[in-house]
Amino acid sequence: MIELFLDRYVYVFVLALLCIGLYGMLGKGDLVKKVIGMVIFQTAIYIFFIQGSLQQDGTAPIIDPELGSDPSAYVDPLPHLLILTAIVVGVGVLGVALSLLVRIYRAHGTFDEAVVAARLAGASEPWRRGPAGDAGETSARGSADGSDDDAPDDGSPDDPASEA
Repeated sequence: MIELFLDRYVYVFVLALLCIGLYGMLGKGDLVKKVIGMVIFQTAIYIFFIQGSLQQDGTAPIIDPELGSDPSAYVDPLPHLLILTAIVVGVGVLGVALSLLVRIYRAHGTFDEAVVAARLAGASEPWRRGPAGDAGETSARGSADGSDDDAPDDGSPDDPASEA
């Protein structure tokens, strides 16, 4: 049984990377960690396809008179080309994801998925509750009036929460 794992150690490594990447994407609440998990997951897929395309005693797919035209003597170049294309697409996706993260951080001041989702849904921050149990009008950058104190809402006229 152990010899099976030693012969297929790359597949065990790929499985470990897949699990780490999947955990990073699904189990973490930080958006940057989700992007890192996505990159790890993609890398595992690349390694899986390249490992699957290896061929014992295969050579580059350039017709050689010494080897003849037997296709089993040559390595199939298609998986390598597909992975090269996937790497280029993956870099593009990573660039778009990082630019979206910059925009999200500028708009919300945090990378926390729960906070961003709550704000996009119209709710205030889910962890800060006012005296009556309703959500307060503060953000990660400070309170709604620009101060950084965590004082409860007193209903003063300059408070935007009391105008509604």
